[in-house]
Amino acid sequence: MRLSSTCLSCIMMCLLLRIPSYGQDLVLPLENISPENGLTTSKFNLYISRDSHHYTWISSISGLNRFDGLRNRQFLANDSSKSALSDPIIQSPMFEDADGNLWFNTSTSIQKYSYRSGEFQEVDTTYDGLEFKDFTLIDLVPSTHTLYFLAEDGILGDFHPFFKMDTRTRQLILIDSIPYYDFNGLRKIDGPSEDSFHFFIPQTGGW
Repeated sequence: MRLSSTCLSCIMMCLLLRIPSYGQDLVLPLENISPENGLTTSKFNLYISRDSHHYTWISSISGLNRFDGLRNRQFLANDSSKSALSDPIIQSPMFEDADGNLWFNTSTSIQKYSYRSGEFQEVDTTYDGLEFKDFTLIDLVPSTHTLYFLAEDGILGDFHPFFKMDTRTRQLILIDSIPYYDFNGLRKIDGPSEDSFHFFIPQTGGW
């Protein structure tokens, strides 16, 4: 059966009417999360991460926030509880390992959050008898259970020790040291494999 040009035009017009027009502006509903509806503070919310449970984590200088799309839950520091945050100042995104645990650093420590227990744990980063108290998490590779981070303590003079840690065994290995003046703003760039990567290190006035 052959369709007449008039009939075919009518069919095409019906199909086009059912296809949304992408030339028009798409208006999406936006919701503001603020201290008025549960955010710990609206200052220094520098890191926002989404995990495999579809929660959105928001950092602050007054603890962690976990938003489920409707409600926000606060996680506050409590020195008297071993299962709570030990420091309220969150200074990194959340990195998720192969077991679903979340890793991040505060101003004084590396922390791990376990969904299984619902508890926070301060990670022991003692290396060769030395204790480090200032960290910057760079990356976590789930397939190799490897967490990469920088530490700072002034022990190595003008250099930051660069470590990798097995997230299951907690074995800590010193990889190298990075010059002190290059520390701020260091960024990870994907390398040839997931356990190999490169850095861009910003210099004064540029990259």
